[in-house]
Amino acid sequence: MAHYAPAVAHISEDLLRAVAAAAAAATPPAATHPAATPPSGGGEVPGFKELLYLAGLEVVGQICLDARMGFLDGEERMSPRARLILDSVRGYQTASNRAMYGVPMWKWLPEWYRPPPPKKKETVGKKFLSPVWISYIIQRFPGCFRDLMRHKDNLYRLIGEVVDDKLGSEQVFGEENSVLNQLRRAPGVDRRDVKATVVDYITAGVETVGNSVLFAVAMLAAEPGARRRLQRELDKQQQQQQQHGPYLRACAQECFRLYPTACQIARILEEETEVCGGFVLPRHTVVLCHHRIAARQEENFARAEEFLPERWMAPEGEELARRCDRSLVRRIKTSFMKF
Repeated sequence: MAHYAPAVAHISEDLLRAVAAAAAAATPPAATHPAATPPSGGGEVPGFKELLYLAGLEVVGQICLDARMGFLDGEERMSPRARLILDSVRGYQTASNRAMYGVPMWKWLPEWYRPPPPKKKETVGKKFLSPVWISYIIQRFPGCFRDLMRHKDNLYRLIGEVVDDKLGSEQVFGEENSVLNQLRRAPGVDRRDVKATVVDYITAGVETVGNSVLFAVAMLAAEPGARRRLQRELDKQQQQQQQHGPYLRACAQECFRLYPTACQIARILEEETEVCGGFVLPRHTVVLCHHRIAARQEENFARAEEFLPERWMAPEGEELARRCDRSLVRRIKTSFMKF
């Protein structure tokens, strides 16, 4: 990821400027009357979560497309294409949440949603599931499913245009470590696959990046000692122009332990597998590893519910590791974190 570090640093600086501008806009003018009472709730930044989501979208776009899209530039200065992409991403997330957590009407196809039967000359097969039939069915599904498909199609078209522009230039070929270049060189992957993969990256990376940063900020805000220690390390790095930040890395690992971006890892068994208790899981069974649960158990982590970044650092973390029956710090360092 070192290839993207300078660009992500610039995005971080743009995010800080956007946060400062939002805070300044929310700050009321100085009271002109001695009896005026300042409003409560000082220090809050309106729309902070939305700014983090925009920064996450900008980061994912930079990594996937090797291009700045301008999502942090503000609605007035944002390009028409970036605005359409942003609207489609928001619409896709909203429709996805409705489909996932709302009444799942789209999972069934009632009689009155079904298309008319095929003509006598047609057979129930490929022709019955032709694009015309599929379009007919989708148009009669509930709104969340239609919106989901519409926004996904818009993203494929809009992101596809950016991919075509990048792959049509010589710039992408000079960036050996770029995601686009690696996808372009992957065997059996054509341009349509590249577009679909980039769209999946972008739709999956917006809230995940934003939520991870949001939890990190919240935990550091609640722990003044950790926040001051991290600030001292960052100040020292800036003065000495160092890139290695062990406490910053420990803070990130502790945030992922308490609030992982994905709380479970899913795998499909390739062969029949015997697990504890003598139970046998057949082949093709979906297995979920809920590492968030394991990460909050006292037998795995001493003071498991506390935010303690030093547990990931030697020698400070050794004392905490000795207090629990089986410390997962070392195993997580070499397995889950790398995954």
